[in-house]
Amino acid sequence: CKEYLLELSRLVEELKNKHGHLEKRELTEHQQRVNNIISHLQKEHNLVTEGTYLAIYMSIGMSLGLVFGLLLLDNIAMGLPFGMIFGVAIGVTLDENAKKKGLTI
Repeated sequence: CKEYLLELSRLVEELKNKHGHLEKRELTEHQQRVNNIISHLQKEHNLVTEGTYLAIYMSIGMSLGLVFGLLLLDNIAMGLPFGMIFGVAIGVTLDENAKKKGLTI
């Protein structure tokens, strides 16, 4: 992590020295470095980006709502919004919990 912190500090200094005049290649390289740092934080330290749980659970909720709406209510249109509401509620709760624990990037 110290290496990534030093690399990030160096990247910030490089950006300051460029005064906003970046070439497309430099911008691509910078984005790749930032993505590598984020990937390391996610894999090694179990951090998540904001909205991760919302996206996951909303998708799961909509899928389950679709299935249950078709099987139980005989109406897909009724199950989909209910599943989405439950998925969003669970996802937002988990995102807030991760944010309180300091586990978000």
